[in-house]
Amino acid sequence: MDKINCGVIGLGWWGKQMSIFILKSHKFSIKYIYDIDLMKAKEIAKEFKCATVNSVDDLLKNKNIECVFIFSPNEFHLEHATKVARAGKHVFLEKPIANNTNDAKKIAKVCEENGVNLAVGHNVRHYNLFKKVKELIGNGLIGDIVYIDGNRSRPIGYSIGKESWRFYSSKCNGGPLIQMAIHLLDTVRFVCGLSVDEVKKISLKKILKTENDESFGLLIRFNKNQILHVFSSYVTQESFYLNFFGTKGTLYADVFNGLYIQRVGKFKKGKISFIKNKPEVEEIELFFNSIKLKKVSINPSVREAIENVDLIERILKQKRLNP
Repeated sequence: MDKINCGVIGLGWWGKQMSIFILKSHKFSIKYIYDIDLMKAKEIAKEFKCATVNSVDDLLKNKNIECVFIFSPNEFHLEHATKVARAGKHVFLEKPIANNTNDAKKIAKVCEENGVNLAVGHNVRHYNLFKKVKELIGNGLIGDIVYIDGNRSRPIGYSIGKESWRFYSSKCNGGPLIQMAIHLLDTVRFVCGLSVDEVKKISLKKILKTENDESFGLLIRFNKNQILHVFSSYVTQESFYLNFFGTKGTLYADVFNGLYIQRVGKFKKGKISFIKNKPEVEEIELFFNSIKLKKVSINPSVREAIENVDLIERILKQKRLNP
């Protein structure tokens, strides 16, 4: 199938990385890029062999692009997605879909009203690691799930100053919660469903000066009889794992160290092999197929993307359990 011409909005570190994945997919041709830092955009345009524009509106005037990838900061998601949808172009929007549920629903509505596809970039659910976990749990390997424990942390908070949008709660609602913990919540939703019955949080801010808390601990009762514990921090050692404890054994899924099983009655863990993939390229290809083949469903669904933000908002509304 022929490549789809596209535009890109937002060329921060992740926006540039994702643009490289767009090119590696060989499904899209980047024609125009826009970033608030016009000089940076011009340098990247030389590398990508594409053109720059001076505004989002200028980008959308180009009739030869069929879709737009949006990697701008969270606070601009509603504005940018609305403009793209009203221009009749399909939308790929990096997670979270928005900073709050109200904006998320507005984005979904404007895309539906204008007949354009909306894909939200929750890349972690596309890791073959977690697809394998989903398969093994579905096959009953570890029995019924009782408890899940996860940690997604990176010590990036030390570099977040007042010049960064991540510093402010109005621009990045929840800090590590909406930027990192959301990956764990979405992946649990993908693997075994996440119908939340009860949630408690403990959050801390003892080192950083950011408006958001720097560390979050969550305890969630879900699917009526299962427990999920999530930790996410901007000040601790990088970690990225989900451990699934079942009645017949435990699966340890670590993005950096692989997949292991410990069966009931055994003390040693056994390694489980799986083929590593390029999840970002995969989600980009899925977006391509949703446009070209039309009937291909988006993963995650828009409903799931909204539910992720709704859960984050529900957590943030809770009062602190600590002083």
